[in-house]
Amino acid sequence: MYVRTKNLMALAASLAVITLIGCGSSLGGGGNSGGGNPQTAKNFVYAASSQANNISAWELDGTSGRLTAIAGSPFPGLDAPMTIAIDPAFKHIAVTNLNFGKLNVFDVTKNTGSLSQVTGSPFTLLGGGYQLSSVFDPHGDYLYIGNSEYTNSIGVYPVNTATGAVDTPEIVNGTGLIHYLAIHPSGEYLYSAGSGIAAFKIDVGGLLELPGSPFFASLYLGDSRSVVHNSGNMLLVADRDSSQLRVMGLNGDGSVGTEVPGSPIALGAVPLAIAVGPSLGTTVFVTTESDTLIAIPINPISGLTGTPSAPVATGHRGTGIATDSSGTFVYVACQTGGIHGFSLGSGVTPTLTPLPGSPYAAGADLVGVVATHFRP
Repeated sequence: MYVRTKNLMALAASLAVITLIGCGSSLGGGGNSGGGNPQTAKNFVYAASSQANNISAWELDGTSGRLTAIAGSPFPGLDAPMTIAIDPAFKHIAVTNLNFGKLNVFDVTKNTGSLSQVTGSPFTLLGGGYQLSSVFDPHGDYLYIGNSEYTNSIGVYPVNTATGAVDTPEIVNGTGLIHYLAIHPSGEYLYSAGSGIAAFKIDVGGLLELPGSPFFASLYLGDSRSVVHNSGNMLLVADRDSSQLRVMGLNGDGSVGTEVPGSPIALGAVPLAIAVGPSLGTTVFVTTESDTLIAIPINPISGLTGTPSAPVATGHRGTGIATDSSGTFVYVACQTGGIHGFSLGSGVTPTLTPLPGSPYAAGADLVGVVATHFRP
């Protein structure tokens, strides 16, 4: 409990710093970076292909946003991957696989972006079903994996933050559908869209479902992805059933409150993936089944949304979204068409412009994309 308390104090201090310095900062990174000016910090983008059974990796140019394949990419060793997640220190990448119930964990070499499997990888997945979602907690010491189809449970996997090794999980059953997971930035609560919103209290890695869960039980959100806003004030849900973005308030006890004024917001197409920009989180990004990306401005305190950007074309089915540490560059992983990159323009109404060299070639059937946010 001492370690958990210390980490929460550190997170609170980080939030105070972000409030002071604004959007140039990021919630995730910094702890694993060295000195120098901002142009010397190397960052990388990774995408997993379920057809090629590998991870493609690129170095991200912090000035132009252009991606350049790194030496050794793509990295093999997967077996029909389903999800990809990166820990908050950007030291390890975890990939769940459909075949044989395996979990691959890779070390990230900070200076080159190269990947190598950690000792003991691949590890055994437990809980049955399909692993449709995986998220690290904000401290990196637990990996949560949603087990869906034929079962509705969450695997709680302890992680050795130094080595990346994963221990035998606790399997926690939900009262409703468990599909896509979203974690609170404090590390205190975990949410899953499914039969409404299931909400869990995290107690030293373990999970206790909150009283009243699932919330919004009348909503079917079985294939809908969600993300907790960086402020911790709201849950953003890409509602596939209604083709809308829902912004739900979160209470201090972790329970899900009412939708904010103006929610839900029509998207004009069935949503696929959702992400929030780093730092203060003033932009929400959504991909759709119309093979487009939309940027939606959002007030990080009230949750009120502004006028969305015009949709921009991506490859077929954008399955994942990642941004650079500033939120200036956005990357979409597609089932066909590789990685599509965009720059986000400033203004009351956001604009999205394709990056030089985009799209960037990768294996087919990409299941997701992650990026490091190292800072000098």
